[in-house]
Amino acid sequence: MRYGAILRWSRDYGNLLTWHGVFNAPRLLVTDPELVKQILVVRAYDFVKPRYLSQFIVPVIGEGLIVAEGATHRFQRKMLNPAFSVHALRQMVPLMAKPAWSLRDKWIQAIDADPTGAPAINVSATLSAVTLDIIALAGFGEDFQLIADSTNHRLSQAYKDVSLGDQLIHRILRVLFPIYGRFPNRGARQIEHAIQTLDEETSAIVRKNMAEPNGDNMLTRMIHEVDPDTGRQMSMKELQAQCLTFMAAGHETIATALTWCLWLLAKHQDVQTVLREEIKTLLKNDGDIPSYEELNQLHLLNNVCKETLRLIPPVPVTYRVACEELTLRDRVVPKGTLIVLSPLASHLSSKFWGEDVDQFKPSRWDELPAKNVSPYVYMPFLAGPHQCIGNKFALIEMKMILCTLIKDFCFTEKPGFRFKRQHVLVTRPSPNMTLIVQRV
Repeated sequence: MRYGAILRWSRDYGNLLTWHGVFNAPRLLVTDPELVKQILVVRAYDFVKPRYLSQFIVPVIGEGLIVAEGATHRFQRKMLNPAFSVHALRQMVPLMAKPAWSLRDKWIQAIDADPTGAPAINVSATLSAVTLDIIALAGFGEDFQLIADSTNHRLSQAYKDVSLGDQLIHRILRVLFPIYGRFPNRGARQIEHAIQTLDEETSAIVRKNMAEPNGDNMLTRMIHEVDPDTGRQMSMKELQAQCLTFMAAGHETIATALTWCLWLLAKHQDVQTVLREEIKTLLKNDGDIPSYEELNQLHLLNNVCKETLRLIPPVPVTYRVACEELTLRDRVVPKGTLIVLSPLASHLSSKFWGEDVDQFKPSRWDELPAKNVSPYVYMPFLAGPHQCIGNKFALIEMKMILCTLIKDFCFTEKPGFRFKRQHVLVTRPSPNMTLIVQRV
């Protein structure tokens, strides 16, 4: 389903649109905030993710919180909440600084080695490396050091292999025809090898953390968490699934959001300059590490992050299937109807945001209507029990990396560089985003 079409339909036909897809299957596009609330919050467990979608993403993100449903989802959510508490996040912030500094140092070396002092840098690739380094260090106590060299790391290469656009057809065929993976073709073999690597690497990480009872990271908190109602702990398989989930969802979505943010700041030098001034009031020396509270007190930085996620939500569309016949407002929704929920459509609706909806305008968050926008209109992390449990982690990581980079570098667009928006799990630029980076 083309996301551009969803955006056009929502603008042309209103906030509740019915149509029929392949084999005359009923579909319903919902952007009305009250109905979105019904689907994501009030009746959240009356809707499930489409089976084909779960089959498509499970090999990459595991059978963790993102794909879990019903009682399994409730249990996992309860067990994982402590690992993402504000108390836990405060302790993780210093761990985020080391990879961010490594990225800064790598770019300084590239700038110093360039005769012009203004090299064109593939920011997409390096941001993907730094976010995976952070989730590994803060989440699992692993120091991957992908910023130094990501080419020889099995896990990093596996994620590249399963997320590349030219591998998409092989992953689709693998879901539709499981026997496809047995055929001797290069694409299928590459996917199978990558999935096996993800399984082996995450298993090793879980075993290592289970053997270190005094570890202090997200994974060890999950290992030690006990359900007060049943006395049950998470199994090895469940822990491994969460590792897959957090590494896949926790690094690629943030890396993509950061990529788009730097691009938007490169296009809006006035915002970038004022943001740098704000950051420098907090980070006066190179070794300064801001606290969780200090990062959240940077007003413009907060607005820039929110505006980036509004304009280009990493996951522009999500899907649900009605488990039974029900009524939304006065519309009968048959069992099996595919429900289309689109943060992209809601985020770019002039009805909710005004006529300047397509503009990058961080200051809108200090004004109406954005100041009082519904959580069922602005939902880069969705809402309700299926809201991304790591949303606060993602935002604080985004702020830490931006503080480190904007303080020391100026970003401008590369003349003549062209890209398209490619939708493979997340919305990313294709080819990778390249920007001109200079010291300030």
